[in-house]
Amino acid sequence: MQRLEEAWSLAFLTGDTEFERCLLAPDFTEIMSNGEIKFLADELALARANFGAQRPIPPLPKAKVLIYGNVAVAYGRANGTAPDGSARGHWYSDDYVWRDGAWHVIFAHQSAAAEP
Repeated sequence: MQRLEEAWSLAFLTGDTEFERCLLAPDFTEIMSNGEIKFLADELALARANFGAQRPIPPLPKAKVLIYGNVAVAYGRANGTAPDGSARGHWYSDDYVWRDGAWHVIFAHQSAAAEP
């Protein structure tokens, strides 16, 4: 699961929408740290904007993982940079389901961290 989390982050940062389309369920939903609700099309559009950008890959967070039968949750804290250049941290959780012989992300949630 930790490898999937890392692969998803890399796919997003490099604009690999093919990988994301395989990993994320068709009804993927995400609640952003600002309260916005996003869907698969939104995630793919954000990733697509990264395609060819050649930005350096930052250190990726190491998720903790809980597995219960065919459901798993990966969660942790990620640090990043806001559009204005300030440090920004957030807590995240990604919910997976085992379906058709593979893990798929069905839901994700981000919460702003109190400290950057």
